[in-house]
Amino acid sequence: MISPFLILIRVILLAIGGRLVEKTVLDQCFNKLTYRYTEVESKSILSCLRYFKYSINLIFKDPELQFLEHENIVYDSCADDQDERTFYMADLVPSEKSFVTRDKLGGQFTRLERLIVFTFLCAWFMVLFPISLFSKDRGKIGLILLELTENAHLIKVLDSSSVIGIYFFDAYNRDSIFLCYLLKKHTQITISIIPSSNPIATFYPVILADQFMFTTPYQVNEYENLKANWIGEINTLCWPPFGYQETIIKKKDQHSFQYKLGFLSSASALRRHLNHHFFGGAKEERAELKLINSLVNIVEEKGYSILIYLHPIEKRSKENLEFSLKYYRNLFGDQVEFADFSKTSKESFHLAEICISGFSSSQFERLFGGFKAILAPMGEMENHFLDDSLIPITADSYIELTDMIDRHSKLTEEDFFSISNLCKYHWSWYLEKYPTLKLRIDN
Repeated sequence: MISPFLILIRVILLAIGGRLVEKTVLDQCFNKLTYRYTEVESKSILSCLRYFKYSINLIFKDPELQFLEHENIVYDSCADDQDERTFYMADLVPSEKSFVTRDKLGGQFTRLERLIVFTFLCAWFMVLFPISLFSKDRGKIGLILLELTENAHLIKVLDSSSVIGIYFFDAYNRDSIFLCYLLKKHTQITISIIPSSNPIATFYPVILADQFMFTTPYQVNEYENLKANWIGEINTLCWPPFGYQETIIKKKDQHSFQYKLGFLSSASALRRHLNHHFFGGAKEERAELKLINSLVNIVEEKGYSILIYLHPIEKRSKENLEFSLKYYRNLFGDQVEFADFSKTSKESFHLAEICISGFSSSQFERLFGGFKAILAPMGEMENHFLDDSLIPITADSYIELTDMIDRHSKLTEEDFFSISNLCKYHWSWYLEKYPTLKLRIDN
């Protein structure tokens, strides 16, 4: 219960003493970028007070006991993702699992435990508040208070159960390595991390776990460059991309498409509008904006039809959706079409012949389904995907993009995968490894 507050003291002291593991954990805790607050909050002198308030609210939340009936749990950020995670793991780890999420923690403490945790929280607030006032990023200092409080609640839930394994999603969060360190010191639980199909070099430069599941083949190449920095012995497995069970598989007899081009949005314009942080010096943002401008010209010159697949964040609220629709209509004109808002992108892949994105992980779901795809980082993200087999479908300029669209348009999907040597991204490659995978073919 109070172990996160004490373990952080241990980490700081051992880091000062020169212990490499603790220095690494501490560096990640204080310096790793996070999506959990905006640029505005990072500069606000009230950020530490705000997170202190959030933490108090969490400690004194109305009682809400969580009973974990299974030996394995899935730990994630949002309860809304429970069904998606459950379906994803059904064929990969058939055993029953309990589900715990960060946004549903709170209410687990007794009255005495609340008082004790509140006391430790106040002590840390007295330390961190003055530090935040002189920090360039005040949000990251204040957020530590909430992270410690959340971890204290998770430990309380785990202490009340007989969990032996945790499947950790959204482990790109800043405090994830500290949480794994905490679990290693406080429990005997086996930690398995499941990333998205994004480059792990961006989100997982350092890992402390027992297992790591690759969800796209190029991550195996990244691992060879990263493993020297990962902590301890970590087993690795290859799993299909997120949402594989919802990805509609291309039918062999489908030879025509409603739209020539599809664009998988990563919501860069909306993220800028909302003052979100960008990893890697905003290279992703620049890449997507260059790509969008190129697609506007291509659609106008060639007369191609285009379907926009909005990012989940663009569909999350009425305001976000209105902003995004207006943004793309201003660029492409009123005739631009959007994939069904009520469905995930992977359920509509069969509508577009060639789908293009700057760096979207959804492209690997599309490749899994057997559809043509082009990755277009537009020269902004060198060696973003460390796999030579992806070079034939990677465009770094307007000329490369137009040429690639023309060439791939002449290929059948079967030729596209064989000529480009993309077989290991195709559903058939995974089905050989996991014969029980249930695929969706009703397009």
